Amino acid sequence: MISLIVAVVIVGIGAFFAVRQFSNQNKEQGVASVLVTTGLSLIVGSFGSIWDKIIKTVAILKNSQTVKDSIHITKEMSEANILQLVVGVVLLAIGIYFWQYVKNKIYILNINAYQDKRIEGHNRDLGLSTFEFKEREIDFILIFTKDMKPTLAKQIVHLIEDKTKSFKDESKEFKRGYTGMAPIPFVALAGTYLKKEKIDHYFEYDKKITEKFYKLTSGTNYPPLRLSEDLSNLNTLAGEVVLAIEVTTETLDAHLTQFNELDVVRLSVDTPGDNTIQFKEQLVDYSNKVVETIEELGKKMPDLKKIHFVCSSQSCLALEIGKKIDDRRMAQVICYFFDREQQEKKYPWGLVINGNEKGKFIKA
Repeated sequence: MISLIVAVVIVGIGAFFAVRQFSNQNKEQGVASVLVTTGLSLIVGSFGSIWDKIIKTVAILKNSQTVKDSIHITKEMSEANILQLVVGVVLLAIGIYFWQYVKNKIYILNINAYQDKRIEGHNRDLGLSTFEFKEREIDFILIFTKDMKPTLAKQIVHLIEDKTKSFKDESKEFKRGYTGMAPIPFVALAGTYLKKEKIDHYFEYDKKITEKFYKLTSGTNYPPLRLSEDLSNLNTLAGEVVLAIEVTTETLDAHLTQFNELDVVRLSVDTPGDNTIQFKEQLVDYSNKVVETIEELGKKMPDLKKIHFVCSSQSCLALEIGKKIDDRRMAQVICYFFDREQQEKKYPWGLVINGNEKGKFIKA
């Protein structure tokens, strides 16, 4: 009787956690909980309980004809239910394995605005099985236009906020990944909703050579991101400045004429090019350098109110910068969209990515 109660308690606890996981949309964890608790209950039940054995032994000694009979019956009762024990061990082992497998699952945030380019269908390029990851898309391909309007921008901004926060909550107990092909302002904005959240894996798409996804690996052999000019030469009384990031392409002076006579600060690699960022350490280094430069600009220019941020880089850098942009200690950062086809203004619109006006659409 007691062993039955113990088994019921274990199953009840397992059922509670399973229902909780299912309600949180973590179905795989729910299945693992059921397997583990069922296995444990079967193992416990296969041995019975000490009190059950004592009670039955006393009854046998009392009712047996001889001591020999009593010893024989008691010995048989002390043996475990082998079949039940084996089934319990197997279920427990499967449950633990499945639990570990689920824990190592990767939730991948994919932001798409230009074309439907998903990890799904390319997972073999990355050595991922279809069961090792879940892809969560922020897809606005059908509504995105380079000639952005305030109402459309607001719609996309709300979509990004809702989907990114949902991704953060859903993936909080799992490893996370990121990939994307979308305008830099929207990607940087998405990063602001992932502050202090760890992204374990970054995946980039090589559209020029291999036409395959690749994962940022660990390494230190990469070109440094450096200031192209001395910050001491800035007009320290100015309230605005342009910060240009040159990782994939160079930012020409002719592209920046719309910013009138503002000082331009450049952070560049020696030879900008596609897929420059290959390593996780490189990504962290570059994003830290950008944020440190923004903070330094605030120190050099006490009246600084706006930083016009133009960024030519891979999507992963924009996301990491967004994660590290501060809402209180930094001047307002406006991240711009580059449109080569525009004649007069190559940066026709942007988004505020920090402060009280975060997400606000800016028409150049």
